[in-house]
Amino acid sequence: MPVSGPRRFLFVLPDAGGNVPPTVTVARRLIRRGHQVRVLGHASLRACFEAVGCAFAPFRLAPAKPERW
Repeated sequence: MPVSGPRRFLFVLPDAGGNVPPTVTVARRLIRRGHQVRVLGHASLRACFEAVGCAFAPFRLAPAKPERW
């Protein structure tokens, strides 16, 4: 039986460049469809995800984003 109604999604990702734009796109589309999206990631990602309506929580124990991965 399919689940109907809004769902909740959690994305966990580092600020590693290429993974961020597609994740923002997916999050934006989910929010437009009425779902809740929360992101756990480096603090540098906060603004771009909150701008599309995601709840955001920074990593507490992960190392800060190095200049090069």
